[in-house]
Amino acid sequence: MNAIVRNAPGLTDVLAKLASGVAAPPLALQDAITLYGDDGVMRAMAMKAISAGRAAFWSSATYQSQRALCLCGNLNSGMSFADAMADAYRHCSGAEKLRALDTLVPLNRKAAEALSLAYAGLGTWRDEHELLMRRVRRRA
Repeated sequence: MNAIVRNAPGLTDVLAKLASGVAAPPLALQDAITLYGDDGVMRAMAMKAISAGRAAFWSSATYQSQRALCLCGNLNSGMSFADAMADAYRHCSGAEKLRALDTLVPLNRKAAEALSLAYAGLGTWRDEHELLMRRVRRRA
């Protein structure tokens, strides 16, 4: 937990705004929280990414999948997909990397575009609209 806070400058400001009710989460984020559950740190990092105009993600992963949560956190902090995947899944197979991408829930168009390109880089095609729908329904 401390590592995440140290690596995300300004995170305490976002957390303070959330706690005071000043910064209400956007609808896409509320949808993802409703479907996949709430996580205060991930929520703050997603809010920071959204407010900075960057790609923002949520994760369907639970705490049993720390790599997947690390990937989501790295992406929300502004790390490129290539660097985020290398950091969290350096020695993993392509199949494991695809499963990791399956846990990501894009919260905005930039995130859906980046996720679609990441799938393409692993040889799989995913439509941006399909990816955006992850925030309102679980995969079948």
